[in-house]
Amino acid sequence: MPAGTSVLIPPVQRVRSDPDVIGLLARHRGGRRGVFTNNGPLEEEVLIRLYPDAFGPFEHLFFCWRLTASKPDPAVYRQVTDLLAVPPGQIGFADDSAGNVEAALACGWNAVRYRSPGDLDALTG
Repeated sequence: MPAGTSVLIPPVQRVRSDPDVIGLLARHRGGRRGVFTNNGPLEEEVLIRLYPDAFGPFEHLFFCWRLTASKPDPAVYRQVTDLLAVPPGQIGFADDSAGNVEAALACGWNAVRYRSPGDLDALTG
C-alpha cells in the first residue's frame, strides 16, 4: 500500500491484548494506524485503561458510539474516510465480521477478514 495509507486493525482479540498484532504494528512503520470498533463508551474507557499497550500504537481511535452510525452501515465508513482525509483506496481494514469487511470493500477500502495475525499481511505487506 502507498505511503500515507491508513490501516485499521484490531489490537485486542477476545478482550485480551494480542502480542502478535502488537509486534506486527511495531514492525510496520508506514502510514497511520487506527482502531475502528462498534464498542460503546464503557468499553472504550475500560479497554484503553486495561490494555494501554494495545492502543498505544494507534493515532486514531474510532469508537462508533462517537460517530454517526455503527458498522456495517456505509455512512460510518464514509465518515471515517472523511476523518482520515485520505482516498478510500488508501485505507486498509481488518475485521472478524464478514459483513463489516463486505461493507468496507463496498466503500472502496482494502479489507480482509481477520481470524489470525497472518491475515493482516495483505494489508501491511
